Amino acid sequence: MNRFVALLFLILFPIIVFAQSDAEFYNRAISKLKIGDLKGALEDFNQSIKLDPDYAPAYTNRGAIKYNLGDTKGALSDLNKAIELDPNDAKAYSNKAAILNDLGNYEQALIDATKSTKLDANYSKAYSNRGVAYSGLGKSDQAIKDFEQALVLNPNNVEAYYNLGTENGVIGDSKSAVKYLSKAVELNPNNIDAYYNLGLNYDKLGDQSNALKSYDKTIVLNPNYYKSYVNRGLVKFELGDIKGSLDDYDRAIEIKPSYQAYYSRGISNAKLENYQDSVNDYTKALELNPDLLLAYIKRGVDKARLDDYTGALSDFEKAIELEPGYAPAYFNMAIININNGQNDIACKNLYKSKQLGFNQSEKLIKEYCSE
Repeated sequence: MNRFVALLFLILFPIIVFAQSDAEFYNRAISKLKIGDLKGALEDFNQSIKLDPDYAPAYTNRGAIKYNLGDTKGALSDLNKAIELDPNDAKAYSNKAAILNDLGNYEQALIDATKSTKLDANYSKAYSNRGVAYSGLGKSDQAIKDFEQALVLNPNNVEAYYNLGTENGVIGDSKSAVKYLSKAVELNPNNIDAYYNLGLNYDKLGDQSNALKSYDKTIVLNPNYYKSYVNRGLVKFELGDIKGSLDDYDRAIEIKPSYQAYYSRGISNAKLENYQDSVNDYTKALELNPDLLLAYIKRGVDKARLDDYTGALSDFEKAIELEPGYAPAYFNMAIININNGQNDIACKNLYKSKQLGFNQSEKLIKEYCSE
């Protein structure tokens, strides 16, 4: 899962009485679900379905269990069977939508979640799942409306608070994002993703203190949550704690090497004038993401500081190849050209950067180029 929590849940239908052997397995499965014994419940639902293959709730519950145990294909198969047996099962449609959201099939998830809301207009989780589908389709306004409706129907729907907070962050309303994400962690103090997103939005609001606290909380809950180390390092950098930022980037890379961690560590190393280390970090970042434009620019600048002008020019040229309209790359090339005594070439690059709106070029044009 990425930004959103998929709302898949186990449907605890009341214990029922039907053919003795069927009831024994089904009811025992329900009891095991209540204590979190998913594998034991799965075995009993298997037996129940074997003895009575036409009872829809058994498929709905088994589908939820299969998904929670990582069997996505089997989960969808069971939910489809539940819907075939009982076309009015709102919960089966909602669970299916949750799985499809996780698979990125937002269009079909939207169809199934909408069907669920029509079958049961008071079912909070269906609106949450439809909101996730709308968000995945880039329809933030509709997503927010559905998350809000989910909360009207169930003010304790923690996933709806989380999703509503996250979606507000997506549209740039960090103040609202903090409000809803704070409620999500109040209802579920172990929601790592909510604390992580709180950190992101506190930082956007300029509240680095609470951003650090939020990232600290995610790391307490999961010491291997590498993204929090990266983002906590960024906040520490903003606060001038460069050494602290390096420690966090080192830990993030130890857990899971990522271009974000290497790139950010490169910036911190450059700030400390450790230019060879920064060049090495940008190189590692580019190995993981060859299209990282700013890594070429920053590596080129630091190569120039190490007197590797050929390497610097190569990096600026690569940046231009990636983004022909990126004016600073032409300006930086001109600086190298001037250093190499190539004023004619430098002027071409300066004029190009000025044409692209980089006003800093004007001073050097006056000094080195004849209009």
